Amino acid sequence: MTAGGRLPPLAIDATLWQTPLWSGARRVLQAMAAAGHDAVVVGGAVRDLLLGREVTEIDIATSMTPEEMLRRFPRAHPTGRRFGTVTIIEGGRSYEATTFRREVYDGSDRRPQVIFGASLAEDLARRDFTINAMALDLGARLIDPFGGAADLARRTLRAVGEPRDRFHEDPLRLIRALRLAARYDLDIEEETWRALVDSRASLSRVAPERIIAEVDKMLKHTPALRVFRLFDRADLWLKIRDVGVLAVLAPEDPPEIVWSAIALGTEPTRGFCPKAPVPDPPGRFVLDLPLPRPVRRTVEQAIRLAARAVGDEDRDGRNAELLRPSKRRPRSLEALFAAVGRFDAAGDGIDGRSEIACGGRNQAGGRHLEDVRFDDGRDAEELLYAWGMRGARDAYRTLRLEALFSGRPRSATLRLFRALAEDYARLPAPNTRRIAFDFEAWKSARDVPDGPHLRRLAEAIWRAVNLDGVPNTPEALTAFADRWWAAYGEPVGR
Repeated sequence: MTAGGRLPPLAIDATLWQTPLWSGARRVLQAMAAAGHDAVVVGGAVRDLLLGREVTEIDIATSMTPEEMLRRFPRAHPTGRRFGTVTIIEGGRSYEATTFRREVYDGSDRRPQVIFGASLAEDLARRDFTINAMALDLGARLIDPFGGAADLARRTLRAVGEPRDRFHEDPLRLIRALRLAARYDLDIEEETWRALVDSRASLSRVAPERIIAEVDKMLKHTPALRVFRLFDRADLWLKIRDVGVLAVLAPEDPPEIVWSAIALGTEPTRGFCPKAPVPDPPGRFVLDLPLPRPVRRTVEQAIRLAARAVGDEDRDGRNAELLRPSKRRPRSLEALFAAVGRFDAAGDGIDGRSEIACGGRNQAGGRHLEDVRFDDGRDAEELLYAWGMRGARDAYRTLRLEALFSGRPRSATLRLFRALAEDYARLPAPNTRRIAFDFEAWKSARDVPDGPHLRRLAEAIWRAVNLDGVPNTPEALTAFADRWWAAYGEPVGR
């Protein structure tokens, strides 16, 4: 080590520049150097290189200003002008290049004042963790002023400088610390961990969209249970409520399944718990996050299935009201919970009703929905009908949700889905376009009004053709519809 306690620059095999991704980065660095500027590879590419992982994207830091980059590189466009970021296309690949900068935080906003004209040392000093504060120059020398390489060798995650300052500057770093620790199997250094736990209330300053994006990144590369055990241990935002749901979540699961598992397998920590006059259904808090509409619909479906699994069919419609998301999109978690309660980082002063709403555990004693059994018929029929009416994605989603409840892995879901597909292929008329029945003509001839009863009739006709052997002909289906309507509908021919 040097006298200052830092590792000297380390040499890396220069043959790495021969690969297509790295050779393009080298040409960008050489062009910047030829213009009289410093330029280095920074961030995740250096970290993953030292870990022996595949590098899929390369970021560059340089003393060149955004305006100079746009003039020097014909295939470049600004992608973050406020932060001095320009995307440069070289050799058919994209490289994000950012001007050396310092950042000044005023304490009330996680968005800093950006000051260009900094040195490389100042640029690295503003970064979050030592493993992200390394650079690689054109000579393939590692520039590591904060000991990131040594921390990687020790499998340690450590903040740059004073940890509390780093988390106060940008509270999203709290979640980023858990993401990096989970993805790279790192232990969070003791002082960094204490600062993380002590700073968790500051997460309320972060917009939910940013937290969602960070969680999505986490779950693409890391088993969900590992991720949420870290959340649970830090008492940060979420606590584990059902280990089984999270244990069978797979990285290949789409976002709607991921957030359904979060709704069913976690609950807000005491600090992020809204006070509610009645206990929310499990997972209700997820619906107040700014998730895409298809994701929210699946989460609603998951919550209803969970209620059915524990014998709460919600016949009075109370949960339907509770499942409605807020109309106003919050700008922060603090604003999100302000409408229904107060944010209380220490958890003091929460009354008994809040304790029930937020601290209650699964009262079902581990009960789940019954396994899908095709020899039983009933569950398979419902899934086949869902496939015929709403498509394969809807049927798969329902299968996957039920698998989460039952603690079955994704491979089991795929096996069931293949079996369901074989049954679907054998149906005489699996979708309504192939059913020989004209609803409009039948309605008009009998003066039948619109209403939910027609949806029930459509399902009855689908089942009659596909499951009960009724001929798929206009005559047979008209007679069936008349019989069904006489038994279950309103009087016809008024």
